Amino acid sequence: PTRTPNSLDFKLSPAQQQQQQHHQYQQTQTLPDLQTLLASTHSIMGNSVISKYVFIPPETTYTESYPYKVTYAQTRSNRRIPAYFIPCKKTKTKTTILYSHGNAADIGAMFDFLLFLHANLPVNILHYEYIGYGLAKDQGSPSEASTYESVEAALEYLQHEHEIMPSDCIIFGTSVGSGPSCHAASKYKCKGLILECPFTSCVRVVTNNIFGRAVDMFLNINKIDKVKSPVMIIHGKEDSIVPFEHGVELWKRVAHAYKYKNVWVDKADHHSIIPNLTHGKYIEHMLNFIEHCDTFDSTAAESSNGAPPQQKQRKKSTLYSISTPSEDVEFSSSPRFLKNNS
Repeated sequence: PTRTPNSLDFKLSPAQQQQQQHHQYQQTQTLPDLQTLLASTHSIMGNSVISKYVFIPPETTYTESYPYKVTYAQTRSNRRIPAYFIPCKKTKTKTTILYSHGNAADIGAMFDFLLFLHANLPVNILHYEYIGYGLAKDQGSPSEASTYESVEAALEYLQHEHEIMPSDCIIFGTSVGSGPSCHAASKYKCKGLILECPFTSCVRVVTNNIFGRAVDMFLNINKIDKVKSPVMIIHGKEDSIVPFEHGVELWKRVAHAYKYKNVWVDKADHHSIIPNLTHGKYIEHMLNFIEHCDTFDSTAAESSNGAPPQQKQRKKSTLYSISTPSEDVEFSSSPRFLKNNS
C-alpha cells in the first residue's frame, strides 16, 4: 500500500496481519553466535570485539522522511541520533513509551510495531536509534556504552523539546534493548519499565563459565534491583535465543515493592510473543500496566517493607477499547520491513 510520510491512518488486511507479526522485526542473527567464539577465546577478547557479534546493524530501512519524519537528538559526545516521536492521537498526555529495539533492527524496521502501539495505547511514543545503526551509522560504531549514551540522549530530547521528564516515561526494551532500558530505568526515576525477552547479561545467554564474565556486557542482572518504578517482564517459555530462565531470574531480582506482573507466554519463542499471546491480550497487558503506573504511589511503595503493590483490574475504557491492529493500523507488506529482521 502507498504511504504518505507522517500519515498514521493505516488499515491492516488479514494476510498482512499474519505476515507482519511484532517479533518478525527482531534479530535472527543473535547472541548464540558467540558460543564458539567464547569457547576458544574467553577473557583474552575485549569488549569491542564482543560488540561486533552482539550488534548486527541491518541495511538501513528508512530515510529522513520515510516512512515517518525523523527528529534528531544530540548525545553528550555531540553525536546525532535519529528518532521517531509520535504524539498520542487521542488525548494530550505526558506519558511516553521510550522504546529500545533489538540487535538486528533499526527504527525504520520497527515502525509498524510503533503504529500498532500508537493505535491502541493512550501514550506518546519515542523510538530512538542507537549510535552505529540506521542514519546514525556515520556517528560511530555500536557498543554497550554507545547504547547507554543514545538512550540518555533520548531522555534529554524529551525533556528539552517536549517537557517530558523521565518520570513521565515508561521505558520499554526488547531483547538487546533490555540493556539500555535497564540502564536508564536504574539510573533515572522513570514511570515504569517493560522488558520483553530480556537477558540477565549477554555472555550468560551462551555460557555460565566465569571466564566469560571478563568480556560480559549489559549486566541487567546487576541493575534490575536498582529500578524504583513498576516493572513488567514478558518472556516466551520456549525462547530458543534468550532462554526463558533469564526472564525468570530478572523477575526474582526486581524489588518486591515494584513488581507489577510477569507475563510468561506458553509456546512462545523469541519472535512469537504476540502470535501466541494474541494482539488483544498483548494490548490488554500494556493498558493495565500503563494504568497501574499512572496510579502508582512510589512513596507508599518505598515504605511498604518490601510488600508487592496491590494490582487493580483495569476497567473497560470507553475511549481506549482493546482492538486488533486490523481495526486501527496497517502494516506494510514491503520486504523493506522484513529484511534482516525476520
